[in-house]
Amino acid sequence: MTVRKGPRPGRVVLYAFLVVVAAATLAPLLTMTLAAFKGNMELLNAGGFALPRVPQWSNFERAWTQGHFSTYFLNSVVVTLVVVTLGLFFSALCSYAINVITVPLSRFWLGLFVLGIIFPEIAMMFPSYFNLRALHLLNTYWALILPQAALSIAFGTVFLMPAMKAMPRELMENAHLDGCDDLAVLRFVAFPLLKPALAALSVLFFLWTWNDFVVPNTLVSTDSLKTLPIGLMNYKQRYTTEIPLVAAGTLIVTVPVVLFYLFFQRQIIHGMTAGALKE
Repeated sequence: MTVRKGPRPGRVVLYAFLVVVAAATLAPLLTMTLAAFKGNMELLNAGGFALPRVPQWSNFERAWTQGHFSTYFLNSVVVTLVVVTLGLFFSALCSYAINVITVPLSRFWLGLFVLGIIFPEIAMMFPSYFNLRALHLLNTYWALILPQAALSIAFGTVFLMPAMKAMPRELMENAHLDGCDDLAVLRFVAFPLLKPALAALSVLFFLWTWNDFVVPNTLVSTDSLKTLPIGLMNYKQRYTTEIPLVAAGTLIVTVPVVLFYLFFQRQIIHGMTAGALKE
């Protein structure tokens, strides 16, 4: 006869702590979601956690039109797609050059990329502003894309190093013997092996670029080029007393990020551990 042991006290405490943290994290999202479906008076009388008597879907329509979120949404999509594409491509190139080709002064170049991670984003805005102004690129899409792509490449190069080092060198040597140059090896050998790490990196790039506030707030003053975080800030300032409309606008901005993360969370975990163990 076997006696089943109960849960360990330490594990019970850990689970209880995780439940508390999850509740504290989800409570603001829940109240924001419920508020977005209520009228202003209903929200003030019933409170944040009460279910709406009649869902006010018109709040989302009003927020979308009054806040010009269609323009901001399109700008965020364009900037995010370009930044993610440039970041993935050049991160793989730089990491391949440093770890596989071992270009001259590879440690020096790696140190520069690490510095790009260490320095805060706001510290990069002053030189970026003057450089872009000299190039007549302020208030253009490039003012939104180039600084964020540069910051992404610095992180991505370092992020891909473990996965790049874990790739079997025999495959690359055989590809070279078959007549492939370095770009062909990167395309046909390295990229397929880097898919988990690149998938995780693409998710991180997407989240950072979509939510970035500093770059569009500093380098763009034209309203037609602003992204969703800036548009949401302006919308909140105009409709401070209309809490349901502000909640609806906030959901418009946050839901794509939440859905994207939930859909690709496995790729993030897999990519984070890529290269941790060598076979």
